[in-house]
Amino acid sequence: MELTKDQEKAISKGSRLKAFKVRNDDSENSFDDIWLHVLHEVDLFEEGEDNAVINKSQAARTRKWLEETQLLTIDFKDMKF
Repeated sequence: MELTKDQEKAISKGSRLKAFKVRNDDSENSFDDIWLHVLHEVDLFEEGEDNAVINKSQAARTRKWLEETQLLTIDFKDMKF
């Protein structure tokens, strides 16, 4: 997977988030894939799913990371959430 320096920095910063630790690395081929998997974990929490692995404060920190890195994506840079 080829990443820009900014994407590498974003992943490094995000790796401290719990949502990063439950990603499925085998199915990630781009920064967009990583970003979408992290978003999925926040969505699970916000939808009140029983299998959510993050809590309220972790979801808030992860949401902030998503907002900060959204412009680094290709497919999701214009997405509203």
